[in-house]
Amino acid sequence: MDLHTVYWTTNLVNGKFYIGVHKTKNPFDDYLGSGKRLGRARCKYGDKNFKKEVLIVHGTAEEALVDEAYLVAKHIDNPLCMNLKSGGSGGFDYINKHCKRNREWSVKGGKASQLSLKAHCERDKEFEAQYLRNRFGGPNRIIIITDERKAELSEKAKEMWARGVYKPHSQEVREKLSLSHRGEKNSQFGTCWISKEGERRKIKRVDLEEWIKLGWQNGKKKIPKEQKPLIHGTTQGYHRSCRCTLCKAAWSAYHREYYSKHVRKRNK
Repeated sequence: MDLHTVYWTTNLVNGKFYIGVHKTKNPFDDYLGSGKRLGRARCKYGDKNFKKEVLIVHGTAEEALVDEAYLVAKHIDNPLCMNLKSGGSGGFDYINKHCKRNREWSVKGGKASQLSLKAHCERDKEFEAQYLRNRFGGPNRIIIITDERKAELSEKAKEMWARGVYKPHSQEVREKLSLSHRGEKNSQFGTCWISKEGERRKIKRVDLEEWIKLGWQNGKKKIPKEQKPLIHGTTQGYHRSCRCTLCKAAWSAYHREYYSKHVRKRNK
């Protein structure tokens, strides 16, 4: 038989607490809670620094949720409370219960979008032809950006620049970032690379002498790659600095297809 418990989990280090509801067969199991703040605290302090107290045991979820809502409403203004919202809802049972409803809404929205597109194609044959070209045309897809759309994109870009979204870091910020990654703060601190017969490994620098005795060398030794033959009429040929007519055409076709995908994804 499933039981529904209302529990109180306390952080023994700083006194913060979390109130929740748990569905279980054993009311005194090791479950501590799954709140966002509680989860972060458990990662920081470890489960051994938390204590759970079972306050009430109910036979139904509705009764347990009522008690949880009352307790959370009473303590949520306490700065030591780790609950982010009022109780009485949530949890996996709540998610599973409403999952079907969300899927139904998604299907209805998709069907409405398809009907709208179909009606637009019936009204405007030129739009239908362009839509079919963009969807099935492959590298010959045509992207039409009107002057109004160009002006709109330009205004958005200017607004982003004005807000400082694209603003580069100042010299002061760069120095702070550099200092924050020096010495022991750097994830690569105290490590080095060694190589032997084309194989590479990253080790701790204190063990370097032992590895050198085994025939390894300090540093990354460049491993030559096999050069593949250049094939004309491919993007690989264009990347290898070939500017013949075939490679240029392949590169142009690739870009037309690439940007068509992203424009359609953005306009959805």
